[in-house]
Amino acid sequence: SQIVAAGKEAATHIAAIKSYGQANHWQQAVGYLNMMQCNEQTPDIVHYNAAISACAKSKQWQQAIDILGTLQGASSVPDVVTYSAVISACGKGEQWERALGILAEMQDRRSEPNTITCNAAISACEKGGRWQEVSKILDMMHVALLVMNVITYSAAISACEKGDQWLQALSLFAAAQHGRSEPNVFTYAAAISACGKGKQWQTALDFLMAMQDCRVSPNVIAFNA
Repeated sequence: SQIVAAGKEAATHIAAIKSYGQANHWQQAVGYLNMMQCNEQTPDIVHYNAAISACAKSKQWQQAIDILGTLQGASSVPDVVTYSAVISACGKGEQWERALGILAEMQDRRSEPNTITCNAAISACEKGGRWQEVSKILDMMHVALLVMNVITYSAAISACEKGDQWLQALSLFAAAQHGRSEPNVFTYAAAISACGKGKQWQTALDFLMAMQDCRVSPNVIAFNA
């Protein structure tokens, strides 16, 4: 039937855009999306999301924002996947302010961020050492009852380390231990590095010993910290 044929065609387009993204060929992914529009084939939200994700993977934050604008201009409604991918692109491009701007726009449009969205925003702020902004996002997650996982805590602790906030880093590590997430090597490494910056050598050594007690294998980052 026509419905089945249309579904198969849509799936083919999505697979093509995703394959370009996985190969770091963001130009081809965006070009494919443009080709669909030129051929009067209306891309849906999944096509747009695949193209934005391709741009995010290659750190093309401006292109990701442009596609978001095109999507909105085409009367499509961005979903949580769209916003998360754009925020991720901004983070990878070290554009933490733009990432927070997209997060704010998302909330203004009554679209609810999820854990993945917030983690992307936290990671963006972490790269800029913006621990105050990270704290605000964590507060927002707490109010919204969003799950804070090991990615959340590792990025947040790393932001504190870059902002020379070792006490805040320890507080977050304790929260991770008492929450649902089990600290991993990256969580420990960030905490150890934060203690090192704060000249808290004994605490840093305690963390290193705790890693071994918890059977978390220290990596080069942890030892260097």
